[in-house]
Amino acid sequence: MSVAAVGRLPLRIVTPITEWKPAYARVPWFVYLDASAGHGLDKDSGADAFQVKTVALSRFTHRIGALSTQELRRLVAAIALCIGYEPPEEGEPATEAWATGKVIAERTKSSA
Repeated sequence: MSVAAVGRLPLRIVTPITEWKPAYARVPWFVYLDASAGHGLDKDSGADAFQVKTVALSRFTHRIGALSTQELRRLVAAIALCIGYEPPEEGEPATEAWATGKVIAERTKSSA
């Protein structure tokens, strides 16, 4: 998911993919990936946006496939949901949205 031009460490941001189960359709952080979509999956699967992590580039041996633009957008939206990020309004730069507080914050017991 990451872009090579961002960051100096040899790392990539990844999202675990697992076999699709009907229960995943009820949780908004799972993104359905159809096996017939041509991205190298041999069975219907789900990307778990709640478990995003970084992996050393040296652990990758070859590319299996790639997500479509639509699938990637759905995955980005699921990650945004998990971290409480609200996209900026049209025409507003993302950094300004962050600086002006247009980020969804969850109140916890410790902050009450």
